[in-house]
Amino acid sequence: MLGSLGEVLVEVEAEEVQERFTACFEDGEGTSGPAFDWARAGGRAVRAMAESARLTTVQRWERGGRHFLALRKGVQR
Repeated sequence: MLGSLGEVLVEVEAEEVQERFTACFEDGEGTSGPAFDWARAGGRAVRAMAESARLTTVQRWERGGRHFLALRKGVQR
């Protein structure tokens, strides 16, 4: 879902990776919740996916070892 300005914030992996898998949350006692689809992707892979959705990277940053991209719809390079 895009924000009102057509912007989405994405956390990306520090390394260049692109993988999809099934995951589930597990509580501290070993009880698992329902399975769901999940993906890990580095900045290059996310930017390629964003371009196919007509989103442009408008900002990149790193905080505490985590990496993020801000993508926006309708921005020209």
